[in-house]
Amino acid sequence: MRLNAELRERHDEETRRLGDTADAVIYLVGQVARVTDQAFLREFAETTGGGSSALNAIGVLSKIELQPEVMSRRHELSAKIATQLEDTLNTVIPVAAGVHREMAGLKSGDRAELRRIVSTLRRIPPDALDMLLTSEEFFCDFDLPDSPVPPEERRGLVGSMKWAVFTTIARVAADGALSLDGVEARLEEMSGFGPLWDVLHRHFIERGHVLRCRRITADAREALGDIRYIHLPRLRKEARNEKARLERFLAFINRSGGDSETALELEGFVRERLDVDARLRGVEALHAELDAELGGLLVELVEYTEDFEALQKLEASDDAFSDADLAELRPLLGLYGGEVAKRLPPGAANAEYVGWRQMHWGKVMAESASDTVEHAVADRAYTRYGLILDEILGG
Repeated sequence: MRLNAELRERHDEETRRLGDTADAVIYLVGQVARVTDQAFLREFAETTGGGSSALNAIGVLSKIELQPEVMSRRHELSAKIATQLEDTLNTVIPVAAGVHREMAGLKSGDRAELRRIVSTLRRIPPDALDMLLTSEEFFCDFDLPDSPVPPEERRGLVGSMKWAVFTTIARVAADGALSLDGVEARLEEMSGFGPLWDVLHRHFIERGHVLRCRRITADAREALGDIRYIHLPRLRKEARNEKARLERFLAFINRSGGDSETALELEGFVRERLDVDARLRGVEALHAELDAELGGLLVELVEYTEDFEALQKLEASDDAFSDADLAELRPLLGLYGGEVAKRLPPGAANAEYVGWRQMHWGKVMAESASDTVEHAVADRAYTRYGLILDEILGG
């Protein structure tokens, strides 16, 4: 029990460290989003203090090539899992990593190996191929009567591939309705790496500078916390000790007699060198200033992230917004930069225009269903106009 407790403590510390330092989290999900998946994600979010959320975490439905029925239903299953875990994951992408790895070799040398697989499998009658693909033993060893492709040649096709990966590739390669380009495109689509890279690029790489700034700012605030709770108390204790020391020195100077002018000069010198209260007040003032600035920066970075998420929803929406809406919302949400001048039309950086547009998007938000893209984007536009209005009125 003691060992389990120690391992659990180490696990929590490591999870918290990863959640605090990671720009993005990729969670590998099984073929069904079990209760354990949901429990793990909730625990992960709690342990990292909310660092893992739908803003910076995606799910990968992995090893879909292991079962044909999962492969055929991959988009349906991933959409279902994404719905189940929508509070914790941004999206769920079905991925067949084995197919992706094998495709790298099959495409080399002007796709010679892929050509060989396609041409060889298409010599086998479809019914016979279906039977052979039910078992690796059948495919590699069964001597099918009058077969145009003997077992030895079939074993050469499988090579070192995992059987589940080979059968996935073989069923596509044997489809006579597909050209060689069509086979390659179908297998690339089934691997899922195109959509995965697209999601990674749109959600993480494009806003990587913001994610890194958020992490650096959070690290800086943690360092300020150490200063506040560890170093400043130590300085205050040292200040009390130094103050007592200063009082002893000053009392000695006053008792020593002698030249009064020299005594005053010596007293000033000692006060200047031992007045740690002044230095402590300076450190405390600097700490408060930095903490306020970093806190404001962190809030600003969170706002940029919210803008980015709304912008992604806007770009993915189909006919939910007019061309005029898009022309307004894209710059407003930071597509061309974060400065007020780049978010608003020329000459529109005034309270009257911003207040009017904020009211408009507040009305759109109120009149649209809460689970729609229109509502989410209008909500963000309303908030961003409010932030701009605060900046105009305050500045």
